[in-house]
Amino acid sequence: MSTLTPELAGITSTIQCAGLKQITQEPVPGDLSRARDLAPLSFSLHCLGGTWDGYLVGWQENNMRLRLTGFPPIELSQIIELKYCISGQDHPLKKFQGMIKDIQVEPGRTAWEGTTDILLVCLTENDATDFFSSHTRVLLPQGESPMVHGQVLKGSFNSFGKIHNHEPSDLLSGVSFFEKQEEMKDGSLILQKTGVSTSRLTIEKGNGQQISAYHDQPIEGNSTDRPVVVIAPGYGETKRDYLTLAYYFASNGYHVVRYDHTNHVGESDGLHYHVSLSSMKDDFQTVARYVRGTWPHSAIIGVAASLASRVALKAEAECPSLSLLIMLMSIVNVQRSAATVHQEDLFAAYGNEPCPASANFL
Repeated sequence: MSTLTPELAGITSTIQCAGLKQITQEPVPGDLSRARDLAPLSFSLHCLGGTWDGYLVGWQENNMRLRLTGFPPIELSQIIELKYCISGQDHPLKKFQGMIKDIQVEPGRTAWEGTTDILLVCLTENDATDFFSSHTRVLLPQGESPMVHGQVLKGSFNSFGKIHNHEPSDLLSGVSFFEKQEEMKDGSLILQKTGVSTSRLTIEKGNGQQISAYHDQPIEGNSTDRPVVVIAPGYGETKRDYLTLAYYFASNGYHVVRYDHTNHVGESDGLHYHVSLSSMKDDFQTVARYVRGTWPHSAIIGVAASLASRVALKAEAECPSLSLLIMLMSIVNVQRSAATVHQEDLFAAYGNEPCPASANFL
C-alpha cells in the first residue's frame, strides 16, 4: 500500500485496502471554480469500447493522478480527453486533455484483479492557471458531486507497448503509487503481457445481414497459426461486454473475434423484436465459418456465455467447427432455468393459458 505525498494527502481521502471509497471533502455548492480542490472524484475511462472505473485521486501542479480498477489497454503518450459531469450531464467547464506520462500496474489476488495508476500531464488551450481561474463561475447543484469522464482519443492508438519493466519517470518522484507487498505466484500473465491491437470486422450472413465484430490480436510475435477465440455474448449483451476477457486472451497470444448478434442489442443488423435462438445460432455458425476461412491452420476455441451456450451447443451439433467449446454461466435448458429463478414454470403457464402478445421472463 502506498503513502501519499504531503501535497496529495491534503486533497485525497484515506486509502483503504479495498481502494478509495468516498470523498472526504464535500464540494461546496455554488461553483466549480476551484475544481482541482474537489479530488478525489469518481472517474471513468472509455477506451476501445470498454469502460474502467476508478478515481481522479489528485492534482500536483499540471499533473493529474488517476487510479482505475482493472487494466485498460493504454500506453505512454496517448491523449485522454476529460470532462466534468453532474448527474450524467456535461458540465459547463470546458473539456481539457492530458497526455499519459506514466503507468503503473498493481496486481491483485488473481490475474483478473488489480489496479492501474496513471499520471497525466494536462494540456489546455490556455495557461493552466487560467483554466481554473476565479473567473470561471459555474453552478453546482446542492448535494450533487461531480465526476470526470475520460476518453482515449482515437488518434492515440498506434501501438500498445509493454508496461512490465517500465521505469517511473521523473514526474512520479513526488507521487507515490501502490507498492507490491508480495509477488503473484503466476502473475506474469498480466505484468508481462504484450500490447494488443483491435480492428473492426464486418461479416455477412447468408440472408445479407451484417454482423459487427472486433478482431483483437497481440502486436508482438503475431502469427497466423495462433489459436483463435470466438466470443459469443449472452442475451442482452454485446461484444463490448467481453473486452476484458478478449484482451486477456489476446495479451497471451491468441487471436480473438467477438461479435454482436443480429436482431439484438449491439451494432449488427436487425430489429430487436426479431431476435430468436435460431438467428443467434446462425450468427455463431457464420462467424465460425469466417474464422475457419481466415485462419485455416489454427485451432478455434468458442467461448459462449449464458444463453449463447445453448446456441453454441446446437450450432456445433449441426455443423462442428470448433476445437474446444468453453461455456460460461451456461443456460442450456431455458425452461428449467427460468422456472428455477421465478419459482414458477412460466413456459407451461404461457402454453396453458390464453397467450398474451409477449411475456417477460428475464
